Amino acid sequence: MKMLWRSLLLILCLCFGEVRSCSDISQCQTITIKVTTTQINVTGLAEEFYLQNISSSDGIVTQASDGILNNTSLMSFMPGTQYVIYYGDDSTSCCRNVTTKPKPVSSFSSTVSTSYSVSLTWSNLDFNNASYIYRIHTVVPSSSPVIYDTITTSASATIMNLSPLELYTFVIYTRAADNVTESAPVSLDTCTIPEIAIVLNNYKSIDTLEVTWTQPAENLYYLLVLTGALYSVKYTGANTIDFTGLLPGREYAVTIESFGMFCSRIFSPATEATYPTPPRNLAINPVTTNSLTLSWMEPVNMTGVDKSYNISYGNSSGTWTVTSNTTSVTLQNLTSGTNYTITVVTVGVRGYQSSAVSTSVYTKPMLVKSLQISNVTSSSSVSLTWSKPDEYKTSYSYRVQTNVSSSATMLYNTIVTSESATIMALTPGETYTFLVYTRASDTITESDPVSYTTCTVPGQVSSISLNNYKSVDSLGVSWTKPSGNVTNYTVSVTGAVTNTTQTTATQVTITGLLPGREYTVTVQTNSRTCSQISAPVTQATYPTKPGNITFNTIATKYVTLSWMEPVNMTSVDKSYNISYGNSSGTWTVTSNTTSISLQNLTSGTNYTIAVVTVGVRGYQSSAVSTSVYTKPMSVKSLQISNVTSSSVSLTWSKPDEYKTSYSYRVQTKVSSSATMLYNTIVTSESATIMALTPGETYTFLVYTRAADTITESDPVSYTTCTVTGQVSSISMNNYKSVDSLGVSWIKPSGKVDNYTVSLTGAVTNTTHTTATQVTITGLLPGREYTVTVQTNSGTCSQISAPVTQATYPTPPRILSTNTVGTNSLTLSWMEPVNMAGVNKSYNISYGNSSGTWTVTSNTTSISLQDLTSGTNYTITVVTVGVRGYQSSAVSTSVYTNCDFYWDTLSQKQ
Repeated sequence: MKMLWRSLLLILCLCFGEVRSCSDISQCQTITIKVTTTQINVTGLAEEFYLQNISSSDGIVTQASDGILNNTSLMSFMPGTQYVIYYGDDSTSCCRNVTTKPKPVSSFSSTVSTSYSVSLTWSNLDFNNASYIYRIHTVVPSSSPVIYDTITTSASATIMNLSPLELYTFVIYTRAADNVTESAPVSLDTCTIPEIAIVLNNYKSIDTLEVTWTQPAENLYYLLVLTGALYSVKYTGANTIDFTGLLPGREYAVTIESFGMFCSRIFSPATEATYPTPPRNLAINPVTTNSLTLSWMEPVNMTGVDKSYNISYGNSSGTWTVTSNTTSVTLQNLTSGTNYTITVVTVGVRGYQSSAVSTSVYTKPMLVKSLQISNVTSSSSVSLTWSKPDEYKTSYSYRVQTNVSSSATMLYNTIVTSESATIMALTPGETYTFLVYTRASDTITESDPVSYTTCTVPGQVSSISLNNYKSVDSLGVSWTKPSGNVTNYTVSVTGAVTNTTQTTATQVTITGLLPGREYTVTVQTNSRTCSQISAPVTQATYPTKPGNITFNTIATKYVTLSWMEPVNMTSVDKSYNISYGNSSGTWTVTSNTTSISLQNLTSGTNYTIAVVTVGVRGYQSSAVSTSVYTKPMSVKSLQISNVTSSSVSLTWSKPDEYKTSYSYRVQTKVSSSATMLYNTIVTSESATIMALTPGETYTFLVYTRAADTITESDPVSYTTCTVTGQVSSISMNNYKSVDSLGVSWIKPSGKVDNYTVSLTGAVTNTTHTTATQVTITGLLPGREYTVTVQTNSGTCSQISAPVTQATYPTPPRILSTNTVGTNSLTLSWMEPVNMAGVNKSYNISYGNSSGTWTVTSNTTSISLQDLTSGTNYTITVVTVGVRGYQSSAVSTSVYTNCDFYWDTLSQKQ
């Protein structure tokens, strides 16, 4: 179409003679034409030239007479349209082709960007847009070079062969049909967008992730951001990088942002996880015959992370796997004495499994059965036997461990393959614990032990020696230690005294024996629970010497003396040798009793007398010696003339053959302790002993003293006690009790051993006490009782004056209202507990809001009169016993009947 239009113009110019080519006429060359989309500006017309007409490509001709041609600025043209302008004078006509500019495109945008291309689209609403073509001018702003122009006739274009992540300016021109006239430019800045493939690889690492990606072009830089359990940022120009120092068993995301000189691009993140760390420190405890418990420490740096554990275990028969969410597992249903290989892995995120931690273990064999001792000898050996364990295997062996029980020290390990063992080279008398273990085929894994404790027979002591060293109560025992182990010795004595002494020495002194007896001694060797006893040996203790010699009769011509039986020798075979002498000579006699009369003595002569005890084996005690003058006669008629609480008066008569040179010694002793209290010397036949303790028992001995003031007659004695003090302020209190009384008093001065509290009445009771108060229980209620308190001191006593008191009565039982009227009621009750046949009465109180009244009854019922009808009465009954004591109250309440007019009511009905 465009070619036709151009041909037509050429024909017009050639065909009309008055129209000539512009290049042939000089006046035509001065014209200048400028166009816009709707305006044509014509300047530089030659003198006398004017615009003649304008014709458009669609054949419309605008004549000069239209008026619009009178101006050089021509308006309201169509954009992108070709026009022919005719100008000249009356004789000459020139023409010029001109095209108005097309309008610029609108909605210019980038729809798709890749690493090497950009797709552009736009729109143009011009009327002539069908004839338009478009020129896309591609510019790199960083260097401002024009790469190339792209010509297209459609409203879109894809610019190829670009560089990745480069900023480009695309300038588009709309070109009219003349292929020359172009619109104003429209520009668009955009970047190519590289497409990269991100790959994350952990290579089964627990702390590192490798990131690689495709590199679309050179001179690009990348910002990598890692997120997850840790946050990290890295910057690189390469296409690979490692993130290290990560935490195990966690998932991480990596985002890449690429940078060119002016452009950047963030790509979708890629994810990957680190492998978990393995479990730590596998431990097996306990291991049984058919199960084992496996535990481990949590993997490093995986606290609080979701994880589980796969446990694989197997033997020659197969392999099994279990899962645990904790750090332990118990494997059940295992075979005893069997080797199991066990591996544990940590299972983390994405099911990634750590490296395995492995161990192997044998389950325990079963215990041996029926362990027993077949022989124990003193020759230092023990023989053991046992039965095979359950599930016995021919590969089993046994370890017999010998421990010294006292120190738990292992002595031997004996390995055997049969069910018996003899342990040699043991120490006599030592206690051993034998532990028998069943050993699996690895000779390491063992069953729990079966133990048996026994001791070897200890040796017997030798060379036992007994020596009394003339002792009356002890024997020295010594012996020679036997070979082997000895814990201690038990020295046993039998005879009049039985004694057992334990010692670790080889000698012992046995004390506390009785004198003048023969004893048998054995020495038992002890070693823990085992022992060996020696042959018995015998020896005797020396007899004790006689007691103090007492001159029973000292006469002018003879002396009768006696002595106390030797201490601890009652009923023992013995005799006495008595030696007596003066300056003229010495004589010895024997007695089988504890007294003898020495006759034919010289009066007034001092005799030296010695007595020894002769016991078993003829052993003689040490001597008891004394010297004595022949004695004056004893006093006569010793008696008590007066006794008070603090003194005793004695009188006696002169002895026969009394001499004026005589004096008297009165000895006062406390009888309970035989302690001498006073020695009183008098020359008359009476004495008063003062400052004595009330209630104390005394023995008074009166001696006639010879002229030497030393030799005395046999004593004449009298024993009595001072008057015992009487208790005071006796108080009895019943505390309103129905069955008890409290008695208290003030202790008298002097000695009091105890008190006898005697109660008489309905119940008789005697109580002994050392306190100054007592509660007497088990009494009957409502009775009066009499109490006396007797002070006791030795054989003496003093009784108090009697006091009386009564127990409280028990209350009535089970109140019953027998009849209730309008103004009276009958009340009865059961007799109080334990008060049948006892004098008593009852006080009955009854009242209402108006007042309270009290009546008395001697029986267990009463009729209350003059009551108010229809009124509530509260009634209490108490038992009144001896002394007017009243029991606790028993209460009830009751309404009297209402007073109805029965006749009137009947008529109304």
